[in-house]
Amino acid sequence: MIAREGRSIHFGDFHGQWNAAEDELALLVAGLWRHGYDFTAFQSPDRQEALRATVERNRIPLRIFPGREYMYDWGHLTTVGTTGDAPPINDPDVESVLRWFKANSEWVVLAHPYAFMVDRLESLLDAGLLDAVELVNGPLDSNNNRKLIDWYASLLNRGKRVPIVSGLDIHVPVGDRRPDVLYDDAYPTSLDIPLLGANRTGVIADRCDVNAVRAAIADGRTFIEIPSERMLVGPPDIVAWLERNDYWAEVEAEQGRRCRFTPRSQRRFIGGSTVSLDCAGFTGLVGIDGREQAVPASGRVALPVPLKTPRDTQYVTLVGRDADAVSVAALKVFHPLQVQAAPRLANGRCQTLVDVVNVGSETIEDLVLTLSGCGIRVEERLPPLAPNGVMRRVHTWTVPEPARPTPFHVAIGNGAAKRNRTSRACSSCPSISFRPCSRFRAIASGSTWSFSTTTERASRPRCNGRCMPNGISAKPGTFPTAEPGPASSWAPPRRPDSAASLPVRRPLRRLR
Repeated sequence: MIAREGRSIHFGDFHGQWNAAEDELALLVAGLWRHGYDFTAFQSPDRQEALRATVERNRIPLRIFPGREYMYDWGHLTTVGTTGDAPPINDPDVESVLRWFKANSEWVVLAHPYAFMVDRLESLLDAGLLDAVELVNGPLDSNNNRKLIDWYASLLNRGKRVPIVSGLDIHVPVGDRRPDVLYDDAYPTSLDIPLLGANRTGVIADRCDVNAVRAAIADGRTFIEIPSERMLVGPPDIVAWLERNDYWAEVEAEQGRRCRFTPRSQRRFIGGSTVSLDCAGFTGLVGIDGREQAVPASGRVALPVPLKTPRDTQYVTLVGRDADAVSVAALKVFHPLQVQAAPRLANGRCQTLVDVVNVGSETIEDLVLTLSGCGIRVEERLPPLAPNGVMRRVHTWTVPEPARPTPFHVAIGNGAAKRNRTSRACSSCPSISFRPCSRFRAIASGSTWSFSTTTERASRPRCNGRCMPNGISAKPGTFPTAEPGPASSWAPPRRPDSAASLPVRRPLRRLR
């Protein structure tokens, strides 16, 4: 939020969304806060409670407006506070559907309008069937954004007032090799969630709640900011007022205040342990997942790192709070028990390789490994696993139907259960060939571990299931009907040793 000449401007995303795992929501919260968002009209119902709990537990002043996106054949509607059973998504009656949403929602927005709907927008707005149009969705050059901005400008030239908003429409993060603390200049949000900061909706209102935002939309007190272009889209009087009052300088100052604190740690964050953070130069409170402590004179704070899920990697929220601002980051947390399961073929038999690694700083005891599949269940009690210790367990199986992939479940735990699901393919089918199959590496460098599992498989013509053991025949329709060729007549293709071995291609004939 920024204030100019006694007027408050709140920034929001009217198309909030998150399809990734719940334990990655800390990435979204850190990114939204870093880019100066004050609220999100969140359209993913199955993630709303987890997002709200994350924000409230860490006392982050980011408002969550629960909503839902309804995807009709003629357009998508982003809503807030909808109650009741919505019309079916195949309902072609646009006016009837919008009339229902207007009566049963806090607001309804036509999101990223399709090209064939642009000519109908004006009549729908004049009829009062839409609260706003999502004029910009994602980056400026995506969707129909530029066409919609031209449409908006044409209506402004005719003296019409059009309620507008924008949305990010984030689905999943795409980053790789994330650092232990996110985000900073070395690993910005553009490497992980590129849509963050693509646009923002500015809402001029005294408060940041649903009623105040809805009233601002209706009164035409919203505008759209596109930072990459330093572009402001909105009513001409509002845009002129913003530019006259050093808008961009104030925006940069506000975002700088939100990114002022970035902690440092010499060790990875292991769930269930205590970490010492270097907070030198910062005075205030520092907290992980809602548990805060004041920074002492030494500048080092010891905080517990929660372990919330059995996933190998998860993310939690870190907050730095002083008298002037709140800074939010996400911490990459590793489960102390890392499990890798892989298949292997040895002497014509299927094997399950399970590697268990303790990446924590304490010995893990009372571990029980459970493997199940094909109606078979094996339990094995494992010896204590020391810090940085690696343990491999190999089990050999007789698969009843070796011509089809067979699922096996791997579970290990001592109160912090972990589960993996893997598949075994056949070993006795002449239509499938395996090269030397699986290899596992655990490379220790200080307290850093990296893992690599590789399975190489060369495919052959599809199997008809006649190679099943003990003379068991496949049921009709169980396998493809293509006949396999003789085993000796096929070999995996080899990479050419020289250009001379490449096939000669005839030049394409020119069409006249």
